[in-house]
Amino acid sequence: MLIDCCLLAVISGQTIVKAPVNTAARVGSRVIFNYTAITGDDYVIWNYAPAGRTWSIRIYVSKKEKVDRNLQDKFDIERDDVNGVHNLVIKNVRIDLGVRYTYGFALEGSKGSVELVALRMLCSFTASFRWGPRELAP
Repeated sequence: MLIDCCLLAVISGQTIVKAPVNTAARVGSRVIFNYTAITGDDYVIWNYAPAGRTWSIRIYVSKKEKVDRNLQDKFDIERDDVNGVHNLVIKNVRIDLGVRYTYGFALEGSKGSVELVALRMLCSFTASFRWGPRELAP
């Protein structure tokens, strides 16, 4: 699943060229949150807040060039320094990863957030009704 949104904002020398958007995904699928930014002297960051927690966990800082080693089983980064791409990849959607993710700049702080809704299954159904003669009470 590829998320594509074009949002342009200029923030104190840093520019968000493409921001991710909220999405819903089936458990077991792979999700990519597209994020492109011109950072200047700053660094790109990605964080997430596990369900029931009031604090965020740092997933990635572009200065280190990779996902935190304790989170590499869950997340990856698609990175292209020439174009400013720092896409967050959720390798295998799980229910506990269906939370809010924040992105932005290390020195300037978080600039936006995006939510992932993790679905156990995608459902659809068709209902058919037979309407026959009805008697009305007097």
